[in-house]
Amino acid sequence: RKDRPDSYGGVALLFRNGIQHENMFIESSLEIICAKVIFNNLTYYICCVYRPPTTINRITDEFVKEFSRVVTIIRDLCNSTDHLIIAGDFKFHTKEWWQGSKDTVAGSKFNACLLEHDLNQVVGEPTQITRSGSSLLDLFIVDLSMDTNIAVHPALTDKCKHHPISCSLICGNTNTPSKETFRKRVYKYAELNSDAIMAMNNHIYTITDWENRVRDNDVDETVDYLTKSINETIDMFVRHTDITIRKDDKRWLQRRPHLKNLIRKRNKAFARYKQIHALGEVSTRA
Repeated sequence: RKDRPDSYGGVALLFRNGIQHENMFIESSLEIICAKVIFNNLTYYICCVYRPPTTINRITDEFVKEFSRVVTIIRDLCNSTDHLIIAGDFKFHTKEWWQGSKDTVAGSKFNACLLEHDLNQVVGEPTQITRSGSSLLDLFIVDLSMDTNIAVHPALTDKCKHHPISCSLICGNTNTPSKETFRKRVYKYAELNSDAIMAMNNHIYTITDWENRVRDNDVDETVDYLTKSINETIDMFVRHTDITIRKDDKRWLQRRPHLKNLIRKRNKAFARYKQIHALGEVSTRA
């Protein structure tokens, strides 16, 4: 962990007991910590980053340049089968990640930096929801080749502006054949207002026996119980829909399920046009 002297920022990495890992020291002006993790005979380099808020272009450009340098250092340590995962509060904005975001020059520069290093930012919905609006500030950045499943959860307390993010990865080799399609639940978090968020938090506190769970159970059981409570509350309060993801769907299409419906409507309209056009040609010739 790397703390700050004030009440903002700070970075930390926590690993479950039994997961093989070692801390890495990378000299950098960034607020960053890194660790090397070995899991299922594969190596993952995991980093956590905090970027303080700033509107000064020079400082932003220096951050992007230093971030690129750090990624290059880690890439030089990687073998062809190793993976890089970076998460944190970056405070960049671009519609490339979420259509509800504003487009900024800084966000575009940072996204271009990621693409140069074959990295992909996979969070596609707001991670900070307040009375004044929603923002995507907290990012998960992974290799382009990695398959992920991202979920943004409600804030843990009324005072916390940031919403926790979970990222599921396919780790290691598996003998299970991949399915052609699978189901995914998409939540409409952008529709939530402050009253709904408060009601969700109150519901979690009401249904959860926090004191006994934290005191009597081990860490893994407590985390499982917390996750189950949060997911059940989200299903109850947040409007959602289940969609079908096909094996050949592009990642950007998975994050924007409404586009699939528009594509289907376009294809049906075009098929109808071709049918009517063909009938017109037959009538003319007759």
